[in-house]
Formats: sequence, C-alpha cells, structure tokens
Amino acid sequence: MRPLEEIRNQIFGESEDARFTAWMELYRSPEEAAKNEIRKIITDDNPLPKLLFIRFLARIPEEEAVASLLQLLQDNDDAIGNAAKKGLDKNHYELKNQRLLPLLHSRSDRTQEYAIEKLSRGGVVEAIPPLLSLLPQADDRRLLKLLSALRYLPDKRTLPPTLPYLKDPREEVRFQAVLILGSLHETGVAGIHKQLMPLLKDLSAKVRKATLWSLRKAPSQDDLVPLMTVSLEDPDAYVRREGLLGLCSFQTVETIHHLLTVLVTEKERIVRLQCEGVLLSMPPELLTSGLQKILKLKNDPVREKAILLFASLHQKSSFFFDFLVQELKRQKEDKKKILLLQAFGELADERGLPVLSSYLTGSPPIAYAAFSALIQIWKRQGNPDVTPYLQNPQFSPLLKQMVLRFIVRQAKSIRNQEALIPILTTFLDHANTNIRYLSTQILVQIAAKSTYGALLKTFLKEADPTAQKFLADHLVLLGWTDPDLLASSLAPYKDQPEIISLFLSLLKKEYASRDQFLKLFQALLEPPLTLHETVLRDDIAKFLLHHLQEDPTLLPLALEEIDKIPGSLPLLRSFIELLGFQPKSCRILLPFSLLKNWFETADEEKQNLIIDLMGLSSERSPIPFLVSLVANPSLSRLHSRVSKNLNKLIEASA
Repeated sequence: MRPLEEIRNQIFGESEDARFTAWMELYRSPEEAAKNEIRKIITDDNPLPKLLFIRFLARIPEEEAVASLLQLLQDNDDAIGNAAKKGLDKNHYELKNQRLLPLLHSRSDRTQEYAIEKLSRGGVVEAIPPLLSLLPQADDRRLLKLLSALRYLPDKRTLPPTLPYLKDPREEVRFQAVLILGSLHETGVAGIHKQLMPLLKDLSAKVRKATLWSLRKAPSQDDLVPLMTVSLEDPDAYVRREGLLGLCSFQTVETIHHLLTVLVTEKERIVRLQCEGVLLSMPPELLTSGLQKILKLKNDPVREKAILLFASLHQKSSFFFDFLVQELKRQKEDKKKILLLQAFGELADERGLPVLSSYLTGSPPIAYAAFSALIQIWKRQGNPDVTPYLQNPQFSPLLKQMVLRFIVRQAKSIRNQEALIPILTTFLDHANTNIRYLSTQILVQIAAKSTYGALLKTFLKEADPTAQKFLADHLVLLGWTDPDLLASSLAPYKDQPEIISLFLSLLKKEYASRDQFLKLFQALLEPPLTLHETVLRDDIAKFLLHHLQEDPTLLPLALEEIDKIPGSLPLLRSFIELLGFQPKSCRILLPFSLLKNWFETADEEKQNLIIDLMGLSSERSPIPFLVSLVANPSLSRLHSRVSKNLNKLIEASA
C-alpha cells in the first residue's frame, strides 16, 4: 500500500477517478494501518471524510461495505445518518436487508425506523418476531410505524397481536390494524372475514373504507348483503362508493337491481357516477337479461331507471321500441309518459319520430318531453327538415325556441335552408324576445346578406340589449365587408338622420383595412346615400377624422375620393373646421405635395379650402409655398387668406 499521506491527498483531490482508486486501495488493504484509518474516519467528528467514504461504499456491493454503512447510519450527525441511508439504498448487496435485523433494537430513532421500513418492504419474514416484540412498549408514533410495517409481512403470526388494536380508541391505529387484516385476508389466512365484518360499523369512515378495501381483496358470497347495505345506507358518500366497488365481484341480476336502486335514491354525484361505472362493467348479456327481467316488474321503483338505461345501451332495438310503444299506450299518468318519451330519445330510433310528433300538442310537460326526445333523434339522424315544426301554429313559443336552439347549433347541416329564411324573417317581428334573438343568430349564419335589410330593421326597433348588441356587431362587420350592401340597406333611412348617425357611430368602433375603408367611404358619398348632401355632412366629416386618427396615411386617398365627388366642397369645409379644433398634439400630417398639385388645378373656392388645410399642417413644409403665393400679384384675391394661414404656421412652429 502507498503511504497514507499520499492516499489522503488523492481522496481529497479533484479527480473522481483518483479518489475512487485511493479509497479502493485503502478499503482492500489487509494492513493494520489501513484498517485503523477507516476506523478513524468512521468515528471521527470530521463529516467530510465520512461523506466521501459513504459515496464510495454505495458502489461496493459487499458485506463489509454494508457493515461500514450501517455503522455510519448510527452516527450522531443527522446529515451523516441520512447520507448513509441513501448509500445503503444505492448499494446492491443482496443480503443487505438481513443485516438490518439487529438494528430493530437500536436506540437511534432514525436507525430503528429505517430498519423497520426496509425489512418490511423487503419482505424479510425473520423480522416478524422482533417487530411484534416491539409493539407493547411502542409510543404512538412508533406503534403506527410498526403496524404499517406488519401490513407488508402477511403472516398468520401477526394476527393475534393485531386483534386488540381493532378496538383501540385511536382512529389511525384501528386503520393500520385493518390494513394488516386485509393483507392476511388476501393471502388466505383463515378467520379474517369474521374479524372484518363488525368493522363495517366502525365510527370512523376511514376505518370502514379500509375494511371494504380488505374485503375486496378476497371476495366471498357472504359479502354481498353487507356490501349492498353499506352502498345504500352508510352515512359517508365515499364509504358508499367503496361499497359499490366491492359489488363488481358479484355479477348477478340481484346486483343489477340493487345498483339501479342506488341510482334512483342516491343524491351524491360521485356515488351515482361510481354506480353507473359498476353497472356498465357487468357483462353485456347479463346486463341485458337483468334489465329485461326488471322491465317485467310493474310497480318496482327501479323499473323507470331500467327503462332509460336499456334505451341508452340498446339504441335502435326493435324489441325495446315495441315495448315503449305498448307502454306508452298503456300509461295514463303524465309522469310515467314523460319517462317513456325520454326513453324514445335515448333509443334514437327514427321510427319514434311520428310517435313523438303525436304528443307535441299535449300538455306542456308532455309536449316538452316529446320535443326533447325528438331533438335527441335529430342530433343522431343529421340533416332533419325542421320547417314543419316552425310553421305549426299549434306549437307554443317554448317548443319553437327548442327548434331554433337546435338550428343555431346545427345550422350548416339543416335541410331546406331556403325555406327557413322567410319563416325566420317573419320571426324577427315575433313578440317573444328569445324567438327574435335565436332567429337573428340563424339568419346571420345562413343568409346574412339576403336578409341584411330585415336584420337592420330589427336592430332599429329591438329593445333587448343582448339581441341589439349581437345584431349591431354583425351588421357592422358585414357593412365593412360589403359597403354597397350597407349603402343600399341604409338608403331607405336617408331622411332619418338620427338612424344614419347611429350607424356611423357604430362603424367608427370597427376598422378593417385601408381598402375596405375607402370602399365604405365611397359608398357613403355616392348614390343612393350621397350623405354629404344631407344634414349628416358633419357626421361624415367626424367619421373621416376618426379613422384618419387611427391611420393618418388614409388622408391623401380620402381627399382624392372627396375631389371626385360632385358637390363635396361643403364636406371638405366641415372636415377642415373639425380639424381646426383638434389639439396640436393630435394634428394629422397633411400630404403637402398632394395639396400643392390639387391647388394648381382647383377653382378659387377650392383653392381657399386648400389654403386653410395647409394652415392646419403639423409641419413647416407649406410655408415656402404660401410665401410664394403672397409674392404672386395675380393671386391677390387669395392674399388675405394666405397671410392668415401663414401666420398660423409660423406661430405653431415658433
């Protein structure tokens, strides 16, 4: 062996490989000096060598390495003890758990608890006697550790010492004791079943649940009645749920009947869902035959649930369709008829449509149930013709709303859309708010352009704020998309400025693109609207200014558009007046080159307006041009206006 000092230097050096080599040399050396060095490391107070040694020992799957790790596990320093735990966990020596047996009596809590856990989880049956011997003197914390450990060592020797704890006043102790019995029950230890049964009435829901888990590990025919009782009557919903899970092992007609009873009486959703899951896990043939037997029971309260379940499980069943038809004819009470009508919907058989239709003019509850079932069939059928149901004057507004709601969700797949449009258009004047609102939703989907005028008319008189907002949003969106359609629809209201003004204010809230703005602006100025010739001239100017503030680059295009329109100078004048009232910080960058070219071809009236526009510029570029106008004797008629606007620009740029 090399000198110890050289080995120590490598152990504390930076190279991992050199460190491992040094440890291995020290560990393997038969020399007494090496053994003394290792003993010194284990017993010394310096933690660093211990931690490095633990890292090395974790990689050596040998008894001697495990023995050293067990020594370090009992170190007074918690950091060293916890590191030794991890080292032991990583060490792959096959018999390391057996070496933990002596540590069950360790005075160190950390060491003893580690030994308890690893021996039990490792299935070391030799640990059972010492574990049992520790039970009488254990405090609460240690007792729970021991009971939890015995659960993983299912051996009949653990039964007698465990039984007294089933009556312990501490809930957690009883809980752990039941889990021990569960593991024994699973392995077939005799006498466990009779010990578990009384625990189904324990005061603790946690203990009762654990009892049900334990029984489920080895089901017995004797469990059926207690499980039915628990799943129906236990005060705790989660215990009832566990009781239902236990019934999975009992696939009988009696069980099916019981599960249907639970579905009828249970109020907690989690329990009902579990019950449905257990019911549907039954073999299909058994479930079908069981339901058929229950259908023959005339006055059984679960029969109604069986009818609905059978319908959902056996859609389009000829047997069940005939059964429902006969039952419907036989029943006199509305309550029972409603259930059967619901079953027609679950059955989803198109042959049921005429049957259901014959009940649509019955009492309101009957008509509602029949229509709900009808819609269920429509959803599965696809592409139904709904127009007869909307046209029938005998149908109440409620039923028509049901049809309209169905169309809203299925509009793209509805047959006879063209025939629907006039019906829905008349509904726009219906007294019922919901019918109007639903009709507008459908028309927007299937015929927004062809009914734009009718939708606009409805919007103008709609009192319901929700319906009004829906219409406004879609009318504006379509107006931006198709300005000509908007213009032709607004034309009838040309002499009602308050309506046009309202619509312009709505249009200001949306802005699509430059091209769409120009098309819309053009549509507002050209026939049939020509709004600049009306009292709405100022509204048009405000509309233009609003969108220019959003996108100033639109101004040259808008001015060119105004220039093309005959008689548009008053509009330009209104726009200039509005622009003059804007704060300097909000002024728009005017297209000077365009204004200059425009000036050269304009008449005197338009030239005056162009000069006023230049005076509102947010930059100095018009100043030289305006000075040149003052210096031109032939334009003396303009000098006064030019001087006024020139002074504005000079003051603004000072």
